[in-house]
Amino acid sequence: MISNNKRDLLLFLQLLHTNGLTDPKSVVTSEPKLKQIGIEWFNHKSTKLSIEQGELQCSSAPSPTKLCETYKGLLKVNTECKDTTDLANKLYYERIAEVEEAILQNKIEFKNELAKNKV
Repeated sequence: MISNNKRDLLLFLQLLHTNGLTDPKSVVTSEPKLKQIGIEWFNHKSTKLSIEQGELQCSSAPSPTKLCETYKGLLKVNTECKDTTDLANKLYYERIAEVEEAILQNKIEFKNELAKNKV
């Protein structure tokens, strides 16, 4: 797996989709495109942020083999998904839920800090 971070995986799936790799067969048989996707993913600001934050241990672009393994692994774990679009949609909604939860937690922390300062 190239990452366990939903943001990183969602970016990977979006890159697959925009490059026309929308089904398992097209992903497995497109090594040149996968190589370019790996480079684009690695050089993306979002991936660099994950590396800087220590969420991702990666020093070079993942190989096409590693990307195929990641894709197959995502399909295996998400049995209700049959292709890239299904995976991207599922991870998108999971990522939105993560962001909403983080915002909620930040609101609670902010209110608690305000309450401490009022005393």
